[in-house]
Amino acid sequence: MVKLNTLICLVAITLTVTGCSANTDNPKVASKNSAMQTKATPLNCNNRIIFLPQTHPTILGGSLQVAPENFDKTARSQFAIAKYLEKNKNLPVFSEQVSSDQTVETVSAEFKKTAAQIKTMFPDGLPDQFENLTDEQQNVIARAGGDAISFILRNTAMLRRVVENDQIQDELIGKVSDYAQKNPYATSTSPEIHNIIFNIRENLALDQINNFIKNNPLERDVILIYGSDHYYSFLTHSSKFLSQCILVPDEFKSAITSPYSKY
Repeated sequence: MVKLNTLICLVAITLTVTGCSANTDNPKVASKNSAMQTKATPLNCNNRIIFLPQTHPTILGGSLQVAPENFDKTARSQFAIAKYLEKNKNLPVFSEQVSSDQTVETVSAEFKKTAAQIKTMFPDGLPDQFENLTDEQQNVIARAGGDAISFILRNTAMLRRVVENDQIQDELIGKVSDYAQKNPYATSTSPEIHNIIFNIRENLALDQINNFIKNNPLERDVILIYGSDHYYSFLTHSSKFLSQCILVPDEFKSAITSPYSKY
C-alpha cells in the first residue's frame, strides 16, 4: 500500500492550491436547500453564504505542513467541516483549497485510485465525535482537509473553485509562499501580500459564487470554506455580497480569528 503521506500529497495535487511533495426566491427550494434557520436570516438576503472558518495546513515549498503545536486544532477544524458537509449534502460547496471544479467524473484515474485507498481508512464513514478518530484518520483529515475527505466519502458531490483557473491560483499562492519562505519569522505581511491574501483572493471567490448564483437562480445557500482569519475581511466586500448575508453557523463562531496585521 502507498504510504499515507504520499496518498495525502496525491490528493493535494488535484484539490489544493498548489502541488505537494512526497513529504432563491422559490420558497420550496429555499427551504430544501437551507442550512440554517430562516428566522435568523436578514429579510433582504435572497442568497446567503454559509461561511465555515477553517484552520488548514500551511503550503510552503510545494508541500503541506502542519506544525506540531497546530495539529490538534487543524485536525479538529477539518473534522468539524467534514461533519458539517455530511449533514448538508445538498448545498453547493466552494473551497479555498480548490482552483478547478472537482467531481467524480472529472478527477483523474490516479486520484480515484488514491481516494479509494483513503476511503478504506473510514470503513464506517465519519464517527460522531472527533475523539473517536484513529491517529491515522486524524492525520489524513488534518492534512488533506475535511472537504477532500467529504468528497472522497461521497458526502459532497462536487467541490467548486474559488478562482477562475489554476494558473491564477498558482500565481497568487506562489507569491504568498515565496514571501513566507523569505520571511519565516514575520508576524505581519507586506502591503502587496496582504492585498493578495485579504482582498484579491476574496474578491475572486465572491466572483465565483456570484457567477454560480446567477446561473442557478433557484439555489439560496452556498457553503464557503475559507481561512478563519478571513471572515471579517469578507464582510468588507459588500459591493459583491451583502455582509449581513454572510453567516457563520453557531458551532463555528468560536473558530473565527482576526486577520494578520498589514505591516
